[in-house]
Amino acid sequence: MVKLLKLKKMNRKLFFGLLVSACMLFATSCKKDELDESLYGGEAKVTFSLGLEGENVATKAISDGKKADKLIYAVLDENGERIPSIALVQKTDVTFPDTVTLTLAKGQTYKVAFWAQDNDCQAYTVDTTTMDVAVSYYNALNNDETRDAFFKTVEFTVTGSTSSIDVEMKRPFAQINVGVTVEDWNAAVASGIEIKNSSVVIKNAATSFNLIDGTVGEETVDVSYASDTIPNEPLYVDTDGDGIKEEYNWLSMSYILVADESDGASMATLQSLQYTFTSENGNPIVFEEGLNTVPVQRNWRTNILGKILTGDIQFNITIDPTYDGDYIIPNGLGPIHDLKYAASFGGTVTLVEDVTMPEPFLQVAADFTLNLNEYIFTSGNASIYGIRVYSGTTTINGGGNIKSNGGGIGIINGANVIFNGGNFNINSETTNPRYLFYLDGEGSTATINGGNFDFNENKTLKRAYIYASEGTTVYVKGGNFGEASTRNGYNAGIMGDGDVIITGGSFRFNPTAWVAQGYTAIENEGVWTVSAE
Repeated sequence: MVKLLKLKKMNRKLFFGLLVSACMLFATSCKKDELDESLYGGEAKVTFSLGLEGENVATKAISDGKKADKLIYAVLDENGERIPSIALVQKTDVTFPDTVTLTLAKGQTYKVAFWAQDNDCQAYTVDTTTMDVAVSYYNALNNDETRDAFFKTVEFTVTGSTSSIDVEMKRPFAQINVGVTVEDWNAAVASGIEIKNSSVVIKNAATSFNLIDGTVGEETVDVSYASDTIPNEPLYVDTDGDGIKEEYNWLSMSYILVADESDGASMATLQSLQYTFTSENGNPIVFEEGLNTVPVQRNWRTNILGKILTGDIQFNITIDPTYDGDYIIPNGLGPIHDLKYAASFGGTVTLVEDVTMPEPFLQVAADFTLNLNEYIFTSGNASIYGIRVYSGTTTINGGGNIKSNGGGIGIINGANVIFNGGNFNINSETTNPRYLFYLDGEGSTATINGGNFDFNENKTLKRAYIYASEGTTVYVKGGNFGEASTRNGYNAGIMGDGDVIITGGSFRFNPTAWVAQGYTAIENEGVWTVSAE
């Protein structure tokens, strides 16, 4: 039991990765398949060439694209409708390089949709009319490399010139990996635990997409990839951004169709991933901690680590086995990167130096914790709030300074902020209203437990410490608040039609109108202190 606990406490920092690279893969061949269909005019031969450039054929690895040995392609008109006189082509036992040739009419515009996969994989079904690909997760196993697949649709006009068109096929899927450092792996083995199999539960996966435009279908399901043997090769990720990939032991590898209500080009998040790792000895190990908001995107890897006319028209169809890039958090890429990612996808950042955001503000859309750690965080400009919290709970812990050249913290859409301490100051000469805490949207809340709050020395401007719109609530349980503005309409220090409930803190303005029942504000030399009666 002690050994299992030891493994569960292995370093499990999350890195969200994507490999930044592009690979042009083309080759030619003499093998040709000709279609005899006659269309509506002079004809042109169109050649599709499939190849892998710069790959060592003797080397097999996960995501190298070499599992794809089945090619499906169809010719469509310029509106994306199948041309009935041209049969959909399916080829198996494809070995790169490979070519296929068909005859088309000059002066016409076509689209050709391509799909390449492992012929051993039964998870994909292509509708030959709509060109939708159905993705099945039924009885699916985790760590299944055969699920890797590629697609591309190209549009072209047969004009009478001989040309060659490169078609770079890419994955419609995201790959989600889990790995641990070699050190952690070795330590587990030494303690008698060697992981053999892994399974995963993934919520909200899409079940279909269209080959023509790449859009995903509306249906989503929760996926359970059953336990199967973990990858037997290292997982390499450049976690510190120095151009050298670090080595990890692969624990899980899964392909998923991202349900992002678009063509997969934008980033989405998965909620509540749950992994189970099993060994020959010992109890299963469940890993779900910190996996509440995991970023995923088509043809990107997410790494959870302890780190293509008259004449011969030629398509050079390639499979790009590489991914589009790497995002990595927390690190090696600096505090601003860490802050933006943790704020977007959830996590904790502890400052180790003063940080000034190069962009107008820090946008928060997940559960996020900022530990000031005696350093200065500066953000915002005259027209922007320094921190804008759209969802989740943001916790700020003290011992440092937050400075803004505009408004302070904007809290909207039902988000929540907990402010536990630190010095918080806004300093802007704009004549527009600015507040340290601004709340809007039903259910938005702020809890102020401590801290020192002030705004620029010019007290004649439109400033207040708290603005709570109707439907929002602020709980003030502690903290030291400076003087109120002398500007008419702002001299109360607190504004808005929402609820502000004060049960603690000191104020250089009279907070009595917001003090909770059973508490009182006592003034001494211009300072009101709130305590229980």
